[in-house]
Amino acid sequence: MDAFRCHPNPAEALAWGAYPYDSDPAGTAIRPLARPFAANGRVTRGDRAWLAGSLALSTPEARAAYLRDAPEFELAGAPATDLYERTE
Repeated sequence: MDAFRCHPNPAEALAWGAYPYDSDPAGTAIRPLARPFAANGRVTRGDRAWLAGSLALSTPEARAAYLRDAPEFELAGAPATDLYERTE
């Protein structure tokens, strides 16, 4: 499970990343569990709940852009929260 959660392959990320995720108890913020990062502009985690899945879905350029500037607590596995800056 740890390998899947932390290092999914693109097919796993595509299948499981499509699962609906909602961090809002009122059910108003439904998003896919993972979605790819864009390579242009400021690359931030935003509200991506499954970071490893999002990275697996991203292009090598977008992955590198995110990893270059990502806060250490995100890379350590901190979950997404509604406190993240919304840029998408």
